Amino acid sequence: SCALVAALLGVLKAGGAYVPLDPSYPAGRLSAMIADAGVQRVVLQALNPVFDGCELVQVDDVGNEPSHACNVALDAQQLAYVIFTSGSTGRPKGV
Repeated sequence: SCALVAALLGVLKAGGAYVPLDPSYPAGRLSAMIADAGVQRVVLQALNPVFDGCELVQVDDVGNEPSHACNVALDAQQLAYVIFTSGSTGRPKGV
């Protein structure tokens, strides 16, 4: 969706790393992924209790954000994203 593209671009421009989290996954799996990746902020469309403890940025509230440019220095060596595999043990592994 357009919201996904905007969120991904915003995360990268702010110097963050994109970690796709499928809300249909079980809460335990999502919690393990969040802890493993060290997620601090989540851009989302709908609230989910599994994100408690993270700073939340709701897509619907983006219009209320300041319009000034983000002045974060970006480096080509910076992490861009983390994707999780199921792993042979059944525990998600970030790569």
